[in-house]
Amino acid sequence: MPSNSSDEYNMRSLYGAKFQLADTFHPKQYLGYRNYKAYIAEAFATFWFLLITIGTVCSFYDATAQAYLITNPAASDFKPDSGMVLAVALAFGLSIAVLVSSISHISGGHINPAVTFALMVTGRINLVKGAIYIACQLAGAVIGVYMVDALWPDNITDAMAFGTNGLSGNLTKTQGVFLEFFGTAILTFTVFGTVVDPKGSYFIHHNAPLTIGFSVFLAHVMLIPMTGCGINPARSFAPAVLSGNWDDQWVYWVGPMLGGPFGAFMNYLPFNLFDETNNKENAKAQDEDAPDGTQGTQVTPKTHLPVNVDDRAKVKNSHAVDMSNQAVMTHSEDSVDRRGPGRPPVSTC
Repeated sequence: MPSNSSDEYNMRSLYGAKFQLADTFHPKQYLGYRNYKAYIAEAFATFWFLLITIGTVCSFYDATAQAYLITNPAASDFKPDSGMVLAVALAFGLSIAVLVSSISHISGGHINPAVTFALMVTGRINLVKGAIYIACQLAGAVIGVYMVDALWPDNITDAMAFGTNGLSGNLTKTQGVFLEFFGTAILTFTVFGTVVDPKGSYFIHHNAPLTIGFSVFLAHVMLIPMTGCGINPARSFAPAVLSGNWDDQWVYWVGPMLGGPFGAFMNYLPFNLFDETNNKENAKAQDEDAPDGTQGTQVTPKTHLPVNVDDRAKVKNSHAVDMSNQAVMTHSEDSVDRRGPGRPPVSTC
C-alpha cells in the first residue's frame, strides 16, 4: 500500500501525497520486476481466496444438507443455518488474514478490487498499476472457482451455483446496494485505520492482517443472510462466470466500489484532516518565531511501519546499518577496556 515512493500515484491526497499527474502514465510507475511480482502476488492470493472460501461454501452445504435430509427425508427446501453462516464467515475472515499476511510485503495485500479502488481514489497507488491489480484479482478469482469446479462434485457446485451472490427475497435492490456499500466501508475503514494511517502504533501495524480479517468476518456474519455478502467484486464476479447467473451482479460492483472510498474518507476526515492542518499551522508559527537564519521544528506524524514495500526495504536497510555501526562501536569500546586506559584500541577493520 504505497507511500511517497516512485511507484505511487503522486496525486495530492491522503497523508501528504503530491500532485504530479504526468507521472501517472510513466512506465516506471507500473512496469519493472517489483511491480510484476506484485501483480503475480495479487493473482495468486485471490486464487487461494476463492478456492478456500467457495470450497468451504460447497463443503458445508454438502455436510449440512445431508444432515438435514436425514432428519427431514421428504424436505426439499434446505437453506443454510446459522452454524453454516458462522463457518463460512470465519473462512472468509481467516483466509483474508492469512493471505494479507503472506503477500503484504510484496503487493500490499489488497485481494479486493474495492480496496484497490479506494487506494486509487485516495492517491495511494498509481492509477494504471491499480487497474492492473484489479485485472489480476479478477483473473485469479476466476481460476480459483474453476479449481472448485474441477475438485468438488457437480451436484454440490450446481446446487450452490459456485456460491454466486444473490439478494434475499424480501430485500430491494436499493437496500442490497447500501448493505454492500456499508459492508465494504467497514473493511476499508479498517484498512486505512490500521495500515495506511502512519500514526498507528507499532502493534496495530504489525497485527493489521488479523484486524482486517475480523472486519471481513463481521461483514459476512451481518450480510450472508441478506445479500450473500460480496464486499469484493472479484468474489462476486468469478462465481457468476462459471454459473452463468448474472442476476443483480451490478449490485455487487456498485455497492463495494462506492463503499470502499467512503470508508477510506470516513477514516481520514474526522481523524487526520485537522491533524494535518494543525501540524502545518504549528510549523509555520515556529518558523515565524524562530531567530533569523533558523527554522522551527516541523511536526511530522510518527510512522512505525511503512505502508509501501520500497519504504519497508529502506527502513530495514537503515536498521541493519545502525545495528552494524552499533556493533562496531561496542567492539571498539570493549577493545579499549581490555587493553587498559591510554592504550590505542584494536582495529575493527
